[in-house]
Amino acid sequence: MTDHLQSKPRAYSACVDFLSDGWLYAREVYQVEAGDEFEAERLARRRAQDSVYFNLRIPDLAMSVAIDPTDLDTEAA
Repeated sequence: MTDHLQSKPRAYSACVDFLSDGWLYAREVYQVEAGDEFEAERLARRRAQDSVYFNLRIPDLAMSVAIDPTDLDTEAA
């Protein structure tokens, strides 16, 4: 039997820019916990869809997401 390694969840800061026709009109920052940056981006995009700034009536609506880890090996105590 093989053990599968699962990465320990990490804290990430996700900066989501809301764009209309390529122009920034809002920005929100979310704190998410995820196994990696790809999962963190997916969670941030899902959360952004619940934002008041995510409105399908906005022309050419788009989102840009930047992910940064926020817990840099703070286990050494």
